[in-house]
Amino acid sequence: MIEPKTKKALLAIVLVLWLATMPALQAIYHNPGYHGELAQWNPNVREGGTLAIMAMLGGFRNVAANMLWLQSDKYWHQGGRGWWKMLPLLRTITQLDPHFVAAWDTLSWHCAWNLHSDASEADKPKWIQAGVDVLREGIKNNPDKYDLYSSLAWLYHERVKDYNRAVPIWQKVLTFKDAPVTQGHMLAHAYENTWQIDKAMEVWRWCVRRKSDDMVARRALKWLTAHKDDRAYLITLWERDNKVRKSRGLPAMPRPDQVKDKP
Repeated sequence: MIEPKTKKALLAIVLVLWLATMPALQAIYHNPGYHGELAQWNPNVREGGTLAIMAMLGGFRNVAANMLWLQSDKYWHQGGRGWWKMLPLLRTITQLDPHFVAAWDTLSWHCAWNLHSDASEADKPKWIQAGVDVLREGIKNNPDKYDLYSSLAWLYHERVKDYNRAVPIWQKVLTFKDAPVTQGHMLAHAYENTWQIDKAMEVWRWCVRRKSDDMVARRALKWLTAHKDDRAYLITLWERDNKVRKSRGLPAMPRPDQVKDKP
């Protein structure tokens, strides 16, 4: 049984947390700028009520961030209008708890994928850049973890199809001892898509040395050994990626063998 004094103290804490999170929630409910085409992203501006929350909560900021996290999950599953409500909510969470890696990751994904898909054609590139900005800010607050580096590399690799930008970030990921070998797979693929086949094969060999039963790496090495000089295959990769970029409102990438300043 909980002692009466302890119960009162817990209720008081819950009340303070509820009152402290209300400014952010009220801003979300009543500010039309958080919805649809009117939504804006500025990485240097605190979203509604965050300063008031931080001043009121003191040592309970992490607890409040978790409470808001639960609310953001509700909006995630609503889609559409609920998505736009998540923007200031997730922003508030990252400011309350800068080491909440999952919040940074979700906010970036939300901008670069969900809000991008719901935005006008003219605004689509803005939301991809917002996803990049979120991760770079998150990395500054969590430089000792590979997770956000990996997410940024993946964003460039899969969302933007800019493998030249992805490569150095994948390389950074592999400097972390706890990064799984599958991160090496991604670097190898990035090299392949920039037509640096010898480097791709070198990374695949590294993957095998690190994990001898890595059948993905072994199959990739076998295939590249047989087809590394197949220019038609490489051109097909390039054409496929540019079709994807066009569908996402992004400019075409030049063919790797036609770039003067190669990485």
